[in-house]
Amino acid sequence: RGLWAYFEIADSTIRFEKWLVDATYEFKGRILNDSTFHITEQRISSGEDSNFSGTTIDELYHFVEYSPKPDSVNRFLD
Repeated sequence: RGLWAYFEIADSTIRFEKWLVDATYEFKGRILNDSTFHITEQRISSGEDSNFSGTTIDELYHFVEYSPKPDSVNRFLD
């Protein structure tokens, strides 16, 4: 299980990181519209080596509207 960390949006580019105990993952892609983005690059830094090694990936993400919004505090509000 990892922690989602830093993210950055610049024009139509999105970049975010995921932190694990022994590695940092960096993802980069393009925002396609108001509900979809396409991740095309993944870089990993792990262990003692702070240099990132990269690979090409093909992941498409779609945001879906929910009501009520899923949230970690929903169980306390019901």
